[in-house]
Amino acid sequence: MAAEFSITDAATSGVRLFLRKPKVYAYWTGFNLLAMATYLVVMGVLFGQPLGDILDAVVQGREMDSALFLPLLPRMALAFLILFPAGLFYSGVVRAAATRAMIAPEDDRNGYLRFGAAELRVAVVALALAIISFVVQFAVAIVFAIPSAIIGGVSGDSIGGQMASAMLQSISSIASSLAAAYVWLRLAFAPAQTLDQGKIYILESWSLTKGRVLSMLVSYIIVWLILMMVFTV
Repeated sequence: MAAEFSITDAATSGVRLFLRKPKVYAYWTGFNLLAMATYLVVMGVLFGQPLGDILDAVVQGREMDSALFLPLLPRMALAFLILFPAGLFYSGVVRAAATRAMIAPEDDRNGYLRFGAAELRVAVVALALAIISFVVQFAVAIVFAIPSAIIGGVSGDSIGGQMASAMLQSISSIASSLAAAYVWLRLAFAPAQTLDQGKIYILESWSLTKGRVLSMLVSYIIVWLILMMVFTV
C-alpha cells in the first residue's frame, strides 16, 4: 500500500489487464448482463401492472386521476428496500474484483469475482465514502449559503445584491464539488486497503494519499478521456 503511485500505471492498468487476461472481461460482462437482467425483472414485476394501467389511460385519452398513481407508492418503497442493498452489494463485488485484479493478479479464478464477506466490507466502505463526500459537499454549501442569504435579505431586489448572491451560489457549487472531490481522492485507497487487510479501513487512507492527490486526479482524468474516446468511436 505504500508503493509509489504512478499515473501511467494507474491509467493503463485496465488495458494491461485486458491484454494479459481477456477472459476476465468475459466474466465481468456476463456478471453485468446478469445484474442488468435481474434489475429489469424486478422492475417489471414491481411496476409492470401499474405502469401498464397508466399507459393505457394515456393511449385511451382518459383523465389521469390519483387512483392510477397510488399503487406506485408502496411499490417504490419495496423497490428501494430490494434494490438499494442489492445495488450496494453489486458495487462491492465490482469494486472488490477490480481491486483484487490489481493487488492479487494471480488470484484470477472466476474473473476475480467473489460473493462473500470481503465484498460486503468493500460495499460498506463505498457507502461510507459516498456519505462522507455528501456531508463535506453539503457543509461547504452551507458555509456559502449563509452569506448569500444575508446579502439577498439586506439588498432586497437590487441588481447588485442579486448579482452578488448569484456569484456566491456559483462559487458555492464549485467549492463544494472541489471539496468533495478532494476528500474522495484522499480516501480513495480505502476499498483497496479494506480488501487487502481483511477488515474495514476508511480514514486510514488519508495518510496513504498524502502528496498524491494531483497525480491521482490526473490518472482519473486520463481514464475518463480514454473511456470517452472508446465509447464515442
